[in-house]
Amino acid sequence: MYPYAEGLLLISKQHRDELMHDAQRWSLIREARLARRSRRASAHHNDVDAPAVNRPTGTLAACAPRVMEPAR
Repeated sequence: MYPYAEGLLLISKQHRDELMHDAQRWSLIREARLARRSRRASAHHNDVDAPAVNRPTGTLAACAPRVMEPAR
């Protein structure tokens, strides 16, 4: 099929380079995905100062029941 060894060597080198390129691309995609997930997770864990909707709030003085004030 391939009469020359150099042609076979060239084709196998190109195929190996394509495989290496694909492996590097998938590795970079995996690293980017893991980095994005870890940043997202750390952002949620470090978000203690930000107000949340379902967090209970303490009692405030302004929310206490009003007492009747004397008329002035």
